[in-house]
Amino acid sequence: MIVLSCLFFLDVQTVLAQSYYFKNYTMEDGLAQDQVQCMFQDSKGYVWIGTNGAGVNRFDGHKMGVFTTNDGLVNNRINMITEDGFGNIWIGTGNGISKFDGTQFHNYTTKHGLIANEISEIFVDDKQTLWVGSGNNGVICTMDISEKDGVGKSFKRVNFESLDNQSITMIGQDKNLNLWIGTNIGLIKCEPNKDIRTEFDLYTVDDGLPNNLVSYILHASSGKIWFGTNEGICVYNEEEQPYFSVHELNVEIPCYGLIEDKTGQIWYTSFDAGVRVIKDGEYNHLKEEQGLLSHHVFSLMCDHEGNVWIGTYGDGVSVYTGKLFELYSKRNGLGDDFIWALHTDSRGNIWSGSDIGGASFFDGQKFTNFNYENGLGSNRARAILEDNQGNIWVGTEKVAIYSGGVAVLSKADFVKGDYTFKNYTIADGLSHNSVYSIFQDKQDNLWFGTMNGVTKYDGKEFKTITSADGFTNNRVYAITEDNQGNIWFGTGGGGLIKYFPKKKSGQKIQTITTADGLASNDIRTIIQDTIGNLWIGTGGGISIYNGITFRNITTKHGLSSDRLYLMIFDDDYLWLGSNVGVDRLDYKRYMKTGKITIKNYGFLEGFIGVETNTNAVCKDTSGNILFGTIRGIVKYNPKEDVAKFTEPLMRMVELRLNGDMISFETGKQFEYDQNNLTFEYIGITYQTPEKVNYQYMLDGFDSKWSYVTKETYVSYSNLPPGEFTFKVRSSIGDELWSPSPVEHHFVIFPPFWQTWWFYILSVLVTFGGIFTIVKWREKRLHRIRHMLEKKVKERTQELNEKNDKLELITIELQRSNKALEEFAYVASHDLKEPLRKIRVFGERLAMSIENSLRGKDKEYMTKMNDAASRMKNLIDSLLMYSRVSTRRSPYEPTNLNEVVQGVLSDLEISIKESKGKVEVQDLPVIEADKLQMQQLFQNLISNALKFRKKDVPPEVTVTCTSGQNGDCKFFVKDNGVGFNVQYLDKLFKPFYRLHGKYEYEGTGIGSSICQKIVERHGGDITAESTEGAGTIFIVTLPLKQKEKF
Repeated sequence: MIVLSCLFFLDVQTVLAQSYYFKNYTMEDGLAQDQVQCMFQDSKGYVWIGTNGAGVNRFDGHKMGVFTTNDGLVNNRINMITEDGFGNIWIGTGNGISKFDGTQFHNYTTKHGLIANEISEIFVDDKQTLWVGSGNNGVICTMDISEKDGVGKSFKRVNFESLDNQSITMIGQDKNLNLWIGTNIGLIKCEPNKDIRTEFDLYTVDDGLPNNLVSYILHASSGKIWFGTNEGICVYNEEEQPYFSVHELNVEIPCYGLIEDKTGQIWYTSFDAGVRVIKDGEYNHLKEEQGLLSHHVFSLMCDHEGNVWIGTYGDGVSVYTGKLFELYSKRNGLGDDFIWALHTDSRGNIWSGSDIGGASFFDGQKFTNFNYENGLGSNRARAILEDNQGNIWVGTEKVAIYSGGVAVLSKADFVKGDYTFKNYTIADGLSHNSVYSIFQDKQDNLWFGTMNGVTKYDGKEFKTITSADGFTNNRVYAITEDNQGNIWFGTGGGGLIKYFPKKKSGQKIQTITTADGLASNDIRTIIQDTIGNLWIGTGGGISIYNGITFRNITTKHGLSSDRLYLMIFDDDYLWLGSNVGVDRLDYKRYMKTGKITIKNYGFLEGFIGVETNTNAVCKDTSGNILFGTIRGIVKYNPKEDVAKFTEPLMRMVELRLNGDMISFETGKQFEYDQNNLTFEYIGITYQTPEKVNYQYMLDGFDSKWSYVTKETYVSYSNLPPGEFTFKVRSSIGDELWSPSPVEHHFVIFPPFWQTWWFYILSVLVTFGGIFTIVKWREKRLHRIRHMLEKKVKERTQELNEKNDKLELITIELQRSNKALEEFAYVASHDLKEPLRKIRVFGERLAMSIENSLRGKDKEYMTKMNDAASRMKNLIDSLLMYSRVSTRRSPYEPTNLNEVVQGVLSDLEISIKESKGKVEVQDLPVIEADKLQMQQLFQNLISNALKFRKKDVPPEVTVTCTSGQNGDCKFFVKDNGVGFNVQYLDKLFKPFYRLHGKYEYEGTGIGSSICQKIVERHGGDITAESTEGAGTIFIVTLPLKQKEKF
């Protein structure tokens, strides 16, 4: 289990000491030993932790690997760790040096040229030369490690005549490539390309060093070179004398560690005096009283993410991750750590109310506390507010012998330092002595939410509103005012109450509950945004109310908890406090796009207070947000919350074949039965390793990335032969995925029976066998073939004779059909002229003898002319029916809207005479014979107008729908006489009439023409009808034609 604690920084310029978040690792978390002597982070991201006798740990943020002499390490007491340019780890121990190449250890002792086995310093310079300091002999050993395979090489000795029997305490190089060597008699500097044995400068206390024993070097980002000595730290001044200046905040104690973090702060430590941090003239001292594991600090390190690692001598390692959140508690002067209320007054003071410590205010230097003895109703202060006159109101809760109530400190008394409160209780008109919330409206009225409803105070008298006045619940935790001057109350179980103070009469209270869409009836906080929306923090999430509807946001949308206690707007964000930390909702993005983006801050993110309290939140004059928690006041520093996404360093850790570990180098080629593989990987980060997510994919097997997982391994079984590439990537929480996944390429060879040569051999053998069988059968088939050829010849002759007869019959049938069509056309066409003369002369005759016709003669003449007209219509229909097949136009894009409008234009007189109405919806463009489409819709619409009910104006609608097979359906619907569906199969037969010829005019061939046109276009036509209720013709036509005609 990882132990987490808080660290307190003491600023020498103030009495206040802030508390920051630290993550601690001890033996309980896998540390080999709590006595930590050195720490180092390698280029792969692993943190190496050297102990005083238990070996070395390699830590990836999740697992603490341990290497000891049992694994090949030369000795378990670790003094120094570094890395060369090839990624080899060099470990200086109490009995020689070990080099770890990623797989195994290679050890070096006096047998390999070392002057002594007690290693005090290891350093790799820019030329890949390994420098080693050992013993008290003033000798440095070097080894050229510029080649990757340095096994078998020995060390060379560099003798300093002036350093006989002296200690080598530090070896380093600055950015100008000057080599610096710390000893117990001073500091050696050797410029590049000079003989270090003779051409060097020796600096001592005479040159400004605090002490001649120099143990650490730091070339800071500012360009300054810092040194740690046995009496504190100093800065090198190359251009002036003395060459070294002691820092103004230096403490004359031995330096055991000297680093710079990513913010430019200088950290240094001593064995028994904690850690000191310097920046811009400010000085912070970290020790046990401020939460450090131990003041016995032996080593420091800053990793690539900017975390500072502090190794103690007996209590493990603390990791500092930043100062996003600061904690103020009883250690800083608060009366109590459990904070119920927070408020910033007009003078910039921060007021707080606690559970048993009364009220406090912080003026930037110290806390001043008030309790029952100062006039508060009790020491449990639940609400604080400064009114518009500058008076401070504190709502307290009735506890045990304490009466509670609401107390006020006048502005005048506060200014002159008289901190005596005046307390109001039930006796003064308060509805209850337990006060949970205080609010001042635009009319300067004060509202107090209590355990028994609310009390309004206008400066003269108290007026109460309770369940007797319509409240559904009397426990009021939150109060606000909307833009219309209405007052809103949040209750502890009765939902949301809206109060209309401007109403002169009638109901002045409206209750809103879960039945109206509220997330929960338990409300602890209410806040209004700039456009009038109410944001309501409930026991079931956030409810956003626009005056009409609710929208609820819960853990399903990203909240860390649905139990919300506080809210506050901060520029583009809305902060929400809950029982597990705080959340930040991107308010601007939500209002602009409706998308919900929430960032969670819990204990792992540095929110030390863990659980917040009801409405305990405010902003200070610097824009920082303060939260009241069960552990004190937590201050959020927005300037520290910058987008600094550092992706985890992805590493392949292990490869297992059938359960046995193998190296990635050898794990590139496998036989067909070596197809059960397990990949172990890790994304190394030390800020929030618990939030690392992974996705993996096996190219050649998987088609897409896996689901997001936190597992650090994946197994593939029974992989088929082929080439594969395993890929894995990582992200921290909801941040971006690492752009370049780590990969491992490998191949699984097929078995011999699936190889190309086996396939070829199998094919050759198969073809050889087939060839033999074929030859054997050829002879047999040859005999059979002669017999069959004779029979085939005979049958072929018979078939040819029959085919010739069929061909003659087909030609004769085609000639007959063509003649029949021509006959129908010619006959109809030739009949038109004599029939026209009969009609014309019949009409003239009727006109000339009209006055002389009597009785039957006039009836005969009328019947003759009517018969001639019907004969004309019949002939026209026959001609049209014939032309459907004989006079075809090519298919072309046809706008059916234009076609139908043309038809309606032709039928305009008929429509007006019948007082009819034709509605046409939007119709598509299809490939069709435009003229035939006109004929089709002419017949359908004219029939709809014709077969109408007596004395009922016809109503016709033409609509269209798209089908699923590239076609469309047309519906021509009327309100006419309809027909019996039992005659549907006869509807499209030529000359068949469903109504009497004297009842409705017509030839009975129009429907047949429609059917022939539709079938020519590859479509279908049918009808639905009910006698007396109208008819619907349904035509299905393709949008595209497969042929031109």
